Amino acid sequence: MSRLSKIKKGFYTWPVGYPVSIALVSFCTKTSPLVSSKIVNFIFLGLLFILLYNWHGKKAWFLALSFFSYGSLEVISETWSETPFIFFVFLLAYTITKSENYSPFRSSITLTICLIFLFLFRYVGVIYIFIVALYGLKYFLNGVRKLSYSYFAAIVASSIFSLWYLYDNKLSSGYLTGTQRIHLGYQTFFEFTKLLFQALFNEINVARNYNFNNENLDFLFVSSIIIQSFTIFLLVKKRSYLNRPLKLNSGAKALLNISVGYLVGIVLLKIIIPFDNFDFRILFPFTSPLFIMALAVISNSSQREYFKKTYRIIVLFMLISFMWNLPKKYILNKIKHVQLTMNQAF
Repeated sequence: MSRLSKIKKGFYTWPVGYPVSIALVSFCTKTSPLVSSKIVNFIFLGLLFILLYNWHGKKAWFLALSFFSYGSLEVISETWSETPFIFFVFLLAYTITKSENYSPFRSSITLTICLIFLFLFRYVGVIYIFIVALYGLKYFLNGVRKLSYSYFAAIVASSIFSLWYLYDNKLSSGYLTGTQRIHLGYQTFFEFTKLLFQALFNEINVARNYNFNNENLDFLFVSSIIIQSFTIFLLVKKRSYLNRPLKLNSGAKALLNISVGYLVGIVLLKIIIPFDNFDFRILFPFTSPLFIMALAVISNSSQREYFKKTYRIIVLFMLISFMWNLPKKYILNKIKHVQLTMNQAF
């Protein structure tokens, strides 16, 4: 197979969003594809922080702490499409939250852009078309017809684009997504359920994942569990400062719905498609909106007293997680290399 044929096959198998982004950055910066992939991730991470600032103002720094978790640091540091993908997930949630204040045309255009780019960065982005459809149906049943029509218009436009893209793949490679992916019955129900619950167990452990294939006890994991349990204990102990009833605003509801909707969608897809096992990468679009939602609820103005009593505890724990998961040996070797270079130069 020629190099050109391999490149074409890659474009059929994986969506074009991430490789095209890397190619554009590489062309503009004259850097290697590997370095360019890191630049792409930082660009979208920066855009995400700007979005959080526009959404939550001065409390955005507190929400950004969620990216100090083990899964977030792993995903962002790798050459994976999840970082730009998660930006459009949050942009979609932001658009849903603000759509009632937008004109129907603006809502439709923004939703269409989000849905198309979610698909272009990961094929599983089609899940969000169904989530948007449920929102459109809700608005329709509640009598907000113009807004519901803008949602349905976005669904139609993004669906036409996605179907055209998949059809072109079918003509070029013989498969809708470039290769054979559907394999029914490749896992037993017990195996499937076990892997799912193991992954979800790891997702609630913020600072470190546990390797279930490792026969030896992971000291760092046990330590992180102890620290996280103590942190949760302190947060629960301060519950008397919470204002009740604890209600979610429209932004928190959008994040929760998008998070749960993705989890349901990815579980259903995993039943028939044997892609990567459930792990922090696959579940990142589930946990990231969920963590941001939790921090947003805590930092909400209605919970001012609870936030004052607990934010230092949360900041300390997330900083521990950040320091815990830094590639310390790699950084130390780089510092030693720089020092050696400077000594030789001077």
